[in-house]
Amino acid sequence: MKRKNILDAMQCGASWLFGRYQRPYLKEWDDYLNYLIDKCGVVEECSCTITFNDNGENVKVWKKNKYYAYGYQYKFPSDEAYEFRPSFRTMIKLSNLVDNREQNRVNIFANELRQKVKK
Repeated sequence: MKRKNILDAMQCGASWLFGRYQRPYLKEWDDYLNYLIDKCGVVEECSCTITFNDNGENVKVWKKNKYYAYGYQYKFPSDEAYEFRPSFRTMIKLSNLVDNREQNRVNIFANELRQKVKK
């Protein structure tokens, strides 16, 4: 387990211990979010959500507010979706996906800057 993941697990544990989770846990949502992360492609990402394509259906997942309000299905208005949280392991998995995508964007940007400097 990476050092970052250990720190994430500690934050999740503290959120659980002090009752800071804003959404109740649901195993079925946890399983579905794992499926989205493992099998479905990301079609959009903004500052607060990440959207997966599940066979033509776009599913928005909240990626802000680690870890007390994190990883639930997001729809606006909120009465259109049930809001459950995944397990902390799935939260860490989602966090790793988001962080890896951000690192890839940074690397691409850095490469573009290197190319401009070489010209």
